[in-house]
Amino acid sequence: MTRVTVPARSEYVRVLRTMAADAAVSADLSFDRYSDLELAVGEASAMLLELGPENLSCELHPSAGRVEVELDGAGAEATSTPDELAQLVIEAVADEVAIDLAATPPTVRVVVGAVPVS
Repeated sequence: MTRVTVPARSEYVRVLRTMAADAAVSADLSFDRYSDLELAVGEASAMLLELGPENLSCELHPSAGRVEVELDGAGAEATSTPDELAQLVIEAVADEVAIDLAATPPTVRVVVGAVPVS
């Protein structure tokens, strides 16, 4: 398990995407699934940034053939309405998605495995 916290600014999303990419390599995911995970983390981060958090935290759980990522936005204003386009993108590329923007802090959880679930 790896956890990283960065300032809630768009230029730091790349750090979270890079951490997710490293976890994807550790989990031995294909290049396509590696890219899916990076995209899901980027979209989830953007969704949380819209809520105005102080920081973004990302917890990564790589294992053989899958990576679970939980992102949260500490200090963000809770809302029950996620960005619909970001949610559609995340759901299209991840095997499991849980979005709870009403939580304190708001969270987005994604799981990407070696083989996409159809």
